[in-house]
Amino acid sequence: MEAVGCISNGKELLRAILTFGYSCSLDSPTKIELQNVKTDLKEEQTIILAIDKRMGYFDGLKDAADTLVSESSQVLDLTKSFRQSLVQAKEVLKNDYTAEDIEENMGDLDFANDFATSLNDVLDQLK
Repeated sequence: MEAVGCISNGKELLRAILTFGYSCSLDSPTKIELQNVKTDLKEEQTIILAIDKRMGYFDGLKDAADTLVSESSQVLDLTKSFRQSLVQAKEVLKNDYTAEDIEENMGDLDFANDFATSLNDVLDQLK
């Protein structure tokens, strides 16, 4: 009876003797428990595999966040550099052309051309 898988312990042996072997044709409590454990393990395996798939997703999100931080830092540095260049361009124009000079030479074509050339040079340097 043990070779058939009907008896796994003393309790099941006593049950088989009392039922004249009829209990062997039915699923034993140990077999039912084993089936329940197998089912539970399959469910846990499914959950673990699903979590494992999600881990790759979260790793990808972390990598994307790291890339965003890195790129944001570069953009911030570029913005600071651009601001400094604008300040320098403003100072050059301010030093070369005061408000009084501009007001005094408002209709002068040569002054306007010099100012436009100077402005163009500063913009080229800014680029």
